[in-house]
Amino acid sequence: MWLPGKPEIMDDAGGIRKHGGRSVALRITVQHVHSVRDNQNARKLLREELDRTTGDIARRCLACALGNVPENAVIISWRKTLTGRALHKGSLLALESPMPKTRRALYIFLHECAHLSLHCKSSKPKHRREYEAEMFAHQKMAEAGIPVPEKTMDGARRYVAWKIHQAMRRGALAIDEDAYAFAGVALTRYQARKELQKTP
Repeated sequence: MWLPGKPEIMDDAGGIRKHGGRSVALRITVQHVHSVRDNQNARKLLREELDRTTGDIARRCLACALGNVPENAVIISWRKTLTGRALHKGSLLALESPMPKTRRALYIFLHECAHLSLHCKSSKPKHRREYEAEMFAHQKMAEAGIPVPEKTMDGARRYVAWKIHQAMRRGALAIDEDAYAFAGVALTRYQARKELQKTP
């Protein structure tokens, strides 16, 4: 949740998020990450939450998150929505995510961890990076024996399909084959809707 004076993370494109009907630039300073590094270390926060949690699935989800978060990552905030954001600037790694106590929240948390682990110095196309983050989350949950909800997988396919569509609209010379195959039906449906909208 955004509060006045609280730094926010900028997305890859220097994004803008609407708060209370007005646009606010999403920014986080290096000084802010340094100031929260000790108190907001992701592993420390996850361990503390794991110690307090009693439910079986919540404990399994937290343990999976704890095992896959980068060691020096910090949590800027725990979101109340099923959305996330990752920031990597040099050696600074930060993320916003829902607390990974449910399967869907864990999937989002792992997706953001993938960006911190795999894409700090990546020049891969955005749709490829998003596909890799989806695959990372799926693989880590499978390794922990936690099934990925079908609704979450459908959303992941639609998200990668949207990133492919954006790349095509911006004139991409090539689309990653693995990402295209993953998006599959979601991409086909999206393209079909666009064609229907063009028909008089």
